[in-house]
Amino acid sequence: MKGALVAAGGFLAVVIAYTIYHRRRVQRYINLTSEELVSHRPVRERTGNFLIYNYFPNHSVVLDIIEYSSTNPDGNVVRLVDKIKPLSTGSLTKLQVREYLKAKNIIRISVIAPTGEFKRFSDYEIDTDNQERIKNLHIGMITTRYIGSTDSLRMSTVAGNAVSGNAFLRIHNTTYIPLQLNEEDVSVAPHSTDRYLGYRHQGVTLGTIFSDPSGLYPDFQYLEPHTDLYYGVVSDLRQPISGCWQLEYSDQCEYGQTMWPFQTGVM
Repeated sequence: MKGALVAAGGFLAVVIAYTIYHRRRVQRYINLTSEELVSHRPVRERTGNFLIYNYFPNHSVVLDIIEYSSTNPDGNVVRLVDKIKPLSTGSLTKLQVREYLKAKNIIRISVIAPTGEFKRFSDYEIDTDNQERIKNLHIGMITTRYIGSTDSLRMSTVAGNAVSGNAFLRIHNTTYIPLQLNEEDVSVAPHSTDRYLGYRHQGVTLGTIFSDPSGLYPDFQYLEPHTDLYYGVVSDLRQPISGCWQLEYSDQCEYGQTMWPFQTGVM
């Protein structure tokens, strides 16, 4: 009987101590200022689930939002993300997504070189409905496509100098920054396309490496006879290095559409 009373008394003491501790915590939380309350929030409340991927090996990325305005043709510019380091991922808060990622707004993307040089890279216009939201943003991708008919394939077969490659390769620069590859052997102006005929115009052989001397893009090796090569792609969808067959370019790549169904394992 005595042991039971001692146990009950110990349990009661624990309950009283916990009650006093809990009341003190509640009172201290009530007395916090608004700034202190923000610092006491869990990290998951302050971190958004909208991710921004920087594909550049040496350059950092800065994002501004240009808010659409019917009265101001230049829009209102707001800094969205200060800096995303090379080959790193940044994020937006839920408040930023709700406030800025609206239809007709433009995400302006700039890059910072290791030397500190600041350049405008690309503009991404948000064309989704206000009830829809993009989930991610991939910046600076390289991707390939088979565009159009099989005429290019037949030409590459006839052009024996392009060993298992293509007679030519269309290289697209989708950015505001001039594209120069292989010690200026390939030069593509901003937002334009160049038809590359290969070394001494002998066709583009498989295994050809395209290297950017500025260090903005990583090296790309031409391993499949695609007709088109795209540099600096910005999309809410991650683009494959080895793309699909399309009548015209789209960032929605259906992997079942290919000119090489047996080689790529589709059939």
